[in-house]
Amino acid sequence: MTKYDIITKELKVRKYQKYYSEKGFWNKAKSVAKKAGIKVVYAALALYYALGFMPIEKKAVVIGALGYFILPTDLIPDFIAILGFSDDASVLFLVYNACSDAIDEKVKSQALSKLSEWFGDIDERKL
Repeated sequence: MTKYDIITKELKVRKYQKYYSEKGFWNKAKSVAKKAGIKVVYAALALYYALGFMPIEKKAVVIGALGYFILPTDLIPDFIAILGFSDDASVLFLVYNACSDAIDEKVKSQALSKLSEWFGDIDERKL
């Protein structure tokens, strides 16, 4: 069993794949950027930009994680103050770490560029 199978089984990310779409991702990322926080949005953006460079087993896990991020009524609904994005953050950070070998400097640069567009100057050390 690969680490992607374990993540898929533990997080049940496959059931969230149906909620992923490029339009849905951008709508969610833009609308919650400040509320979710820079680290959460950075992880989501980096995973999104890395999708094109991943083998299918990683891509399936990432799409599930991004679908989870998009869905507002996941384990802890996003509208709940403070806690709303904690589950999204956990899923995104876990998948980011599992897929970090597909997140190269070009992908990081694209994610950082988008963050700078939304947040202004970014201190990369805080990511």
